[in-house]
Amino acid sequence: MDHLEHREWIESANKGNPLWLGKSSYFRIPCLDDGELIQLAKENYELRQKVYQKELGELIRWSKICGLMDMGFAREKTTYCYFAVASATSLPYDSYVRLIVAKSAVLVTIFDDYFDMVGSLDELQILANAVKRWNIKGLKSHGKILFDALDSFVTEVANKYFDQYGIDIVDNLQKIKEVKDGKINSVHIYMKENPEANIEDAIHYVENLLEETKMKLLELALMDGNDVEDLPKPCKRLHLTALKVFQMFFNSANHFDSKDSLLNDINKAIFIPLEPHTSLHHSEPQPLLPPPKKPRLVINSYNKVSMKYHGPWKPNHRFHCTFPAISTGSRRMVPLMKVYSSKFNFFVTH
Repeated sequence: MDHLEHREWIESANKGNPLWLGKSSYFRIPCLDDGELIQLAKENYELRQKVYQKELGELIRWSKICGLMDMGFAREKTTYCYFAVASATSLPYDSYVRLIVAKSAVLVTIFDDYFDMVGSLDELQILANAVKRWNIKGLKSHGKILFDALDSFVTEVANKYFDQYGIDIVDNLQKIKEVKDGKINSVHIYMKENPEANIEDAIHYVENLLEETKMKLLELALMDGNDVEDLPKPCKRLHLTALKVFQMFFNSANHFDSKDSLLNDINKAIFIPLEPHTSLHHSEPQPLLPPPKKPRLVINSYNKVSMKYHGPWKPNHRFHCTFPAISTGSRRMVPLMKVYSSKFNFFVTH
């Protein structure tokens, strides 16, 4: 998760861990030993935390006003939903996208619980019909609360869009519905289509299918020159963010339904401030490692260099040519020419 990774880098710098340009580099990045820069990164991180705390408070108030936190049956995942979108991507401080996505996730979670756990067939059908015609008539109790919350959310998003672009998208949002009512579990579909398969075979098939789909999504989101080249980069990043969120919640276990498995990460991302930078006043800056001494190069007279050519037509052909050479202080002469080719191989001999 991007936000927590930023914290890890800052905490690592606080402990004085060096970061090198490369394994064989002779230079350390000098700015990473600058306490003022680390302090700036720390303040930037804590500013994000204040923004996230404010938005999470707004999300909780919205959920309470809509009656979603008092349903009595649904999973209360308001904080989980906000943590997922806030930590998974580095959106600007003033981005409204975080709250839109978080509210969407809260609504989907509670609607899902209502359909799976509480609503009778008649109640579910009435609610589904109300959403299709976008009319609250006939709804009561939980169904009425859910529809009111959905309608309020759609109106809020549409008004925000109208303020920015002058276009009314209420009808467009109201018409976003699933084409099919209900979906059969993919494992059951595979077993139905393959009667000889057992449950382990079906699970293995679905896992492979999910892995292939994930790799395809990564390709579309990260690589240029694919079939969705005209898709805006912010849209690609949003899809990539969704993948990271699902990986976090469901990759190794069902952390979304757990009450405490993500609490530590949530607190570190939103509430717990960073520790003070211990090296600001208590440690001396470490000197840079000196670069290696450069050898004294002396241009000598032209020396004959034997080059053996290996090619597809004359693999044993040998020819001689003359190049200028340099001396590195030893008797060995190094030609002042390197030959690069994608089709032929040249081996230099002395």
